[in-house]
Amino acid sequence: MQNPVILIVEDHKNIRKAISTCLQSEGYNTLEVETGEKALRLLRSFDDIRLVLLDIGLPGMSGLDAIQSIREIKKKRNIKVCFISGHSEKSDILKAIQLGGDDYIVKPLDGDTLLNKVQSMLRGKNKAPTEEES
Repeated sequence: MQNPVILIVEDHKNIRKAISTCLQSEGYNTLEVETGEKALRLLRSFDDIRLVLLDIGLPGMSGLDAIQSIREIKKKRNIKVCFISGHSEKSDILKAIQLGGDDYIVKPLDGDTLLNKVQSMLRGKNKAPTEEES
């Protein structure tokens, strides 16, 4: 069975490439885009995407705006969404989860944390962060 495809939506090229390299080193297939609009186009045309790593602070359509449309796609397909952001306030995390995110990772990203979250989400064992984790 082919490894799942992970869509990385991050406007900073160096961060996007670092995430992609980390995931590819573990055998994951990745696609990379820098805007919410491009992410939606890919999600609508590429059925193999199983996980979206979605930055909140994107130019144009933010990650919080993009999740509105992604929720409709999630209803039809088995797609998980994990927000990534430099905002670590509990209110930001809760808002992202309430809008439709399945999990949340605070930047700067740690490779081990990223891989653990990705593996857990793809196995369906993800959960929203608890108060102790936020």
